[in-house]
Amino acid sequence: MAGEPRYIRPATRERVLEAIRVLNYRPNLVASEHAHRPHIYDRLVIPDITNPFWPEVARGVQDQAALVGYHVVVANADWHPEREAKFLAFAPTAAWMA
Repeated sequence: MAGEPRYIRPATRERVLEAIRVLNYRPNLVASEHAHRPHIYDRLVIPDITNPFWPEVARGVQDQAALVGYHVVVANADWHPEREAKFLAFAPTAAWMA
């Protein structure tokens, strides 16, 4: 398995760990999930759910996603970039979707 000490030279491991510390790296749970199993959900951030334009967009996205077996999780950001970023970092699981 990747990351096991027997596959990585100690010097290489130390360089990678130092880069992680310097760059303040945080794993992307969504990307990790995509790498290990089929994509089963996606997220849609709507800037203002009270605007009559966006529910139609959300419905279209959900309808098209369903055709290929995806689930769509929708959030309203109220035009707040921090709220949008937090939602995009959220990684729903299959158990959460049930």
